[in-house]
Amino acid sequence: MPDIILLDVMLPGIDGWELLGRLREHPRLRGSAIIVCTILSQEPLALTLGAKAFLRKPISRQVLLDALDRQLPRLIPGSG
Repeated sequence: MPDIILLDVMLPGIDGWELLGRLREHPRLRGSAIIVCTILSQEPLALTLGAKAFLRKPISRQVLLDALDRQLPRLIPGSG
């Protein structure tokens, strides 16, 4: 199972917000950190639905890497 899921909620044929909720409810994915990365300004909604972080596009490589690094203490004991 993935440790981190990077999710853009603007998906063809499926509601990305619904997918976020389904990922949070899936027993095997409950431990995965979900980072929502989208052009939409919906950070409160993303966090309410269970995202661990929110990134507003466009983002730089460094912003993405920083967001991933912030998840490390949760993933690797003793790293934070």
